[in-house]
Amino acid sequence: MRGDTCRVCAAAAAAAATSPTILPWPASPPDDPHPLQLKNATCPRTTFIPLFYCTGLTLHLDSQNIHNPAALYSAPGVVGNVLVAGSAKIGAGCVIGPDVSIGEGCIIGDGVRLSNCVVMRGVEIGDHAKVDRCIVGWESKVGRWCRLENNCVLGEDVAVKDELYLNGATVLPHKEIKESVQSPAIIL
Repeated sequence: MRGDTCRVCAAAAAAAATSPTILPWPASPPDDPHPLQLKNATCPRTTFIPLFYCTGLTLHLDSQNIHNPAALYSAPGVVGNVLVAGSAKIGAGCVIGPDVSIGEGCIIGDGVRLSNCVVMRGVEIGDHAKVDRCIVGWESKVGRWCRLENNCVLGEDVAVKDELYLNGATVLPHKEIKESVQSPAIIL
């Protein structure tokens, strides 16, 4: 298919029309170009990947809640199913959850709000930041008073400066973000 979207996204969109909670991810044929190679592509593939990952996290945490509730994190300010590694440090006054996973060695500042997100190993999130529906990659740093939402994906070792807004940004590894991203974009 050589139109505005790839076959994968066309199939996912068709499935979403019949079942909004389960989206298939069929293999893309070799002759089907990646959406970034299309001019004026409107392919939402980069939106589906974090959506699937976060949906899988939600299902896993729900399963943990049923079969092994002791594995879930419990503390003041925790709402719903939350998984926190033992070496993670969480500041005072944080509100975490529902459906959050925090990896080894993470440092979460005071007053941070995390919901529906994955925070990978070694991440630092500054004071009073808000992260909703995002995946924060290994060793990344999110500045103070930042707001990340709408399926943001930060690659490994990404630095987001203080007081920035990222709306649906997909940031490749080893980048520094110095200005807000108002609408979904891929940062190369």
